Amino acid sequence: MAQSASRLCAFLLGLCLVPFLAACVHSAPLAAPSADQRLERLAAGDGDPAHALAGVALVVMQGDTVIYAGAAGRAHIETGADRPMTPETKVRVASISKMALALVTQEQADAGTINLDHDVSDYLGWPLRNPAAPNAVITMRHLLAHTSTLRDPEEYWAPLGDDIRSLILVEDAPFSATHPVPGDWYEYTNLNFGVAATALEAATGTRFDQLASRYFAAHDLDIGYNWSGVSRAARAEGGTLYRREDGTWIAQTDDTPALNASAPVFINTNNLDLAAYTPGTNGTLFSPQGGVRASAGDLARLVRELKQPHNRSLWSDPWRYDAAQPNGVTSEGGPKAYDFTTAYGLAVHLLEGDHPGAAWPGETLIGHAGEAYGLLSGAWVSTARDLSFAYVITGISDASEPPRGQRTKAFSVYEEALIDLARDIAPAR
Repeated sequence: MAQSASRLCAFLLGLCLVPFLAACVHSAPLAAPSADQRLERLAAGDGDPAHALAGVALVVMQGDTVIYAGAAGRAHIETGADRPMTPETKVRVASISKMALALVTQEQADAGTINLDHDVSDYLGWPLRNPAAPNAVITMRHLLAHTSTLRDPEEYWAPLGDDIRSLILVEDAPFSATHPVPGDWYEYTNLNFGVAATALEAATGTRFDQLASRYFAAHDLDIGYNWSGVSRAARAEGGTLYRREDGTWIAQTDDTPALNASAPVFINTNNLDLAAYTPGTNGTLFSPQGGVRASAGDLARLVRELKQPHNRSLWSDPWRYDAAQPNGVTSEGGPKAYDFTTAYGLAVHLLEGDHPGAAWPGETLIGHAGEAYGLLSGAWVSTARDLSFAYVITGISDASEPPRGQRTKAFSVYEEALIDLARDIAPAR
């Protein structure tokens, strides 16, 4: 397996060198056929079935103009009903959903409906406090910045009929005892976003999925949480997320019944009657931490909203890791051999380009990454120019974590290949 992974790394490095002598040498925009071929080779694992992907898509935009949109592989794998992956195939994009929630939240803050620095307990109607720091206020800003002191329990969602308090106001409350003061310590926590969605519902009187869909529709995006608000036609052409297990593609989410349904999808599928749901009681229902269904094309457009003046506060004053006095956990999902998060705003990653191993040397990117159910995704926009890009990768093997990139260990070799392809496509500065 190690030898196979080494071959894959060498192959993907080759993708970055062809047709150029070096990935760091920036040339004129790459011709679309060459980019298409690179995507096809990536999806095929360079002929090695052990490293084949189900599907891959990349969209690059300059301003409002799409300068490249390509895809390879399959969105849905079913005998007699295979569908190709396209740049507009919608899939569950995982944690990019957190960035989308932040954009919705900022809109409500601008409208005066919610205050990012107000005690979120007043919106929830019950006290959200770390038992180890009972007098310390937790705010929406803390939730979005992963500095609330909440930590993920084994399951960070509650089924319809339950209250989100069943996850938090329990004997073994899911809070940090080591770093109990909000704002002092960064640690990536999905439950923050279930609480944030619930607070948004309470403040607006609107179900979170519907509130988000209004935002998306106002920005001409046919996307939504758990398929809520997405057109039937786009949903029917949506993509299934797979993992590769012993050489077989195993559907993880959004298989045929889900794509053919007309209602939102949920983890708990028994006896769902949203008509009985009271907004402000359980925003985890709508997977606010990871449930957005969107395409690479949608994401390349959505991430551009971060550059709007009223959204700049989401990333202009980020938390930064301090190696001299550690103030957070830089790897997500537990200890890993690489640092991913060294600068983070309000549900916005900053990938700064002024250090060795930068994702895009010389360029600072803002946006978010996603990883779940065999998917890797990313949506990024440059802080220095009006250039954005997004990608989705489906069908990651469950056998081991994907090999890390050659230049930056923060990304897998697959993601690095797509970032480098976007660099080659982008016009020179």
